[in-house]
Amino acid sequence: MSGVGATGKTPSITIIGGGFGGIAAAVKLKRAGITTFTIFEQSEGIGGTWWDNIYPGAEVDVGSHLYSYSFHRHDWSRTHARQTELQQYLEGVVDDFGLRPHFRLQTTVKSAVWNEETHAYTVTLADGESFASQVVVSAVGLLNVPRYPDWPGLDDFAGPCSSANRDGSFPRATETSPTRSASAFPGDWPIGANVFGSCGRSSAVRFAAVSTARVPR
Repeated sequence: MSGVGATGKTPSITIIGGGFGGIAAAVKLKRAGITTFTIFEQSEGIGGTWWDNIYPGAEVDVGSHLYSYSFHRHDWSRTHARQTELQQYLEGVVDDFGLRPHFRLQTTVKSAVWNEETHAYTVTLADGESFASQVVVSAVGLLNVPRYPDWPGLDDFAGPCSSANRDGSFPRATETSPTRSASAFPGDWPIGANVFGSCGRSSAVRFAAVSTARVPR
């Protein structure tokens, strides 16, 4: 990777997303001698999905070693690392490679439009700020946006509705299970299994898994 653009100057680089992908891109740039980059993260902390998703029992659904960067090995405490350890691992990578000054947290990128005349992107932030960037790296995640089921009557439900994705319903850095006496969870894939396993440790909690998958007849 070259750090010199067509004009002989190091290009301005915008990295969108401060999770595993964005941090990896930043490390590669830093190791190549390129420092003219900024990482924009809409959340208030570093980690992407592993900052946002703090539901009870949040952990990986594959072997922990697959979450180790080749350039920063880690001795995981569990075969399936939990959210807290993953997020702390990323914090350590950011500090070890001096990336923290490159972050702009709580900053959302709304658009990046290519300008053929200037050969640069016009990047616009949610607060209206805009600037030119010769390179844009999209490292946005897909598992951090809440999505509620289209259930009849859900809008009239008087009780609390929580999502496993970044809605702030669960306390951060805790293994505390919900204390409600009864709960219904749409979905039965790994995230649901993690939540069930954590909630199931309390005899005071009753829950039901509601699968939205169609079963062949």
